[in-house]
Amino acid sequence: MDEFDEEEMEQELHEFSQEIGQKVLELTEKVHPLRIALTEVIMLLLLGALVSTWY
Repeated sequence: MDEFDEEEMEQELHEFSQEIGQKVLELTEKVHPLRIALTEVIMLLLLGALVSTWY
């Protein structure tokens, strides 16, 4: 009985991970790499401004 439960849980986990993987692939198709790079630059500028006002 426990083996069946473990196999069923593994199957559900596999299906869930497949769904998550598909959603990640869809998201990477929608978001352009330049947009990510621009966001990183803006975040670094904001963090730099925050750190520079620390002292």
